[in-house]
Amino acid sequence: MPLRIRPRLPKPSISHSNTIRSSSALAHAPSLSDQSPPPSMIKQYPPNQPPSYKPADLRKSQLIRQYTSLILSSPLILLFQQNSLIATEWAAVRRELNLALQKASSNLSTPSPDLASAIKIQTLQTGLFSTAMRLVEFYYPTLEAGPTPTPTSRALSAEANAQVRRKKLRGGMQQLVAGPMAAVVFPAIEPALVKATLQILAPKAPHFPAPKKRASPGYHDPSCQRGIQKLVFLGARAEGRVYDPDQARRIGGLRDFDGVRAELKGTLEGVAGGLVGNLEGIGTGLWTTLEGRRMMLEEEGKEETDKVAA
Repeated sequence: MPLRIRPRLPKPSISHSNTIRSSSALAHAPSLSDQSPPPSMIKQYPPNQPPSYKPADLRKSQLIRQYTSLILSSPLILLFQQNSLIATEWAAVRRELNLALQKASSNLSTPSPDLASAIKIQTLQTGLFSTAMRLVEFYYPTLEAGPTPTPTSRALSAEANAQVRRKKLRGGMQQLVAGPMAAVVFPAIEPALVKATLQILAPKAPHFPAPKKRASPGYHDPSCQRGIQKLVFLGARAEGRVYDPDQARRIGGLRDFDGVRAELKGTLEGVAGGLVGNLEGIGTGLWTTLEGRRMMLEEEGKEETDKVAA
């Protein structure tokens, strides 16, 4: 097979004009300090809501933001430790809780079925809920231009992560955030509904007895009883303060606003009636004394007149 000889190609020649043109282009090229930053380095977010420290589309990120908003917006949260309830047990517990809340709401002086239907029991992811609690306790957003920032709008920011990363919950919060958890969230504090909830989920005689079988037969079903036995009442968070189980039960022992108002009205009416009676008694006694003194003076005046006439 004959060898093939490749032809030698001529080298490209660089003209003097091309060299002068390239050198002049380099001379007139702007320096790095004169160049404007690329669009990727310009802030593309509002000052009151910086970008997330972690991707915002992750489920964990959304749960942290949801738990933070839940803690800040709920005046009362009852916390329970739940030990692996199965689906049928959860269904039975939720059914009996809903029935008890509806019954307690109908017995109020001003029934509020919407409030009773808004009270639900839900499971929590303990680690993420602990992070949300630390955000509420320790994170204070820095003020910048624009609307006042809130922990909810900046819960996922790098600033929030730096402030709460190594913080520990204060007081009794460590005891509440432990193990698999569930929470009953109240949009408003109504003592009668709190009592009904504790009678179902954490009964304790004599003030919070469990419902009787004749009044609530579904509560005594085996599936419901197994679910109740797997729930442990840890405490409550009300108006930014932490309460142990005994202190939280005192909230359910309070009377509703209408009952307190009626008692206060009766007390004030009794005090007012007693005060009026006392004032009337004082006035009557004073009138009797003055009238008796007047009659005495009149008799003395008559006697002196008779003596002068005689």
